[in-house]
Amino acid sequence: MERKMNYQLGIYLLLPKKWEEIIGEIKNSLLPLNSSQTTPHISIYNCAIKKESFNTVFDILKRINQKPFSITFDKVKVNINDGYYFLDIPHLKDLSKLQKDIITLINPVRNGLIRQKDIKKIKNGSYSDKQVGYINKYGHARVFDLYNPHITFGISKTDNRKKLVINLTDKVKKIKSKSFEIKEITVGLFEEESNKKEFEKKIKLGII
Repeated sequence: MERKMNYQLGIYLLLPKKWEEIIGEIKNSLLPLNSSQTTPHISIYNCAIKKESFNTVFDILKRINQKPFSITFDKVKVNINDGYYFLDIPHLKDLSKLQKDIITLINPVRNGLIRQKDIKKIKNGSYSDKQVGYINKYGHARVFDLYNPHITFGISKTDNRKKLVINLTDKVKKIKSKSFEIKEITVGLFEEESNKKEFEKKIKLGII
């Protein structure tokens, strides 16, 4: 019997070429996160959907009515629980509004589907009650007030986390401009287990 494939929708922001090159070098120097894409990006929203729903989702997202806006990165941080390093992005009003608008449009198409990885984490007790509530209602644990925009670097097993943060911060300084304008969002469909990309399309902001 052919194994059923599970798919997840990813909506994210791709980075300017120079950012992508420098952060790509940093990612390659660390261990990868299983859930992270190879290409550096800022995630906005992920959820489970049926493969055949992708084009419907893409068409619906064209309704987003938001002008381009700028974002600025903050500093390199490390998650003390699982040792993954990331570049923090301030929680901007425009970015929060964009996520909210996307969820409002897409959640009905999700039709209650939940990613298998989240089902496992719920069973393992890895999520708070609030996160479980968000997963059940919106398909993802980190939405709205729990949204934490960032650019993932990767994992390190080093015991000297402070030294690594300083080292990564020095590498990030090669990016001359800390800000860039968001003019479009990228929408991708991925096999959940392998994270293999099936489709990827872009939507310009400010066009409706």
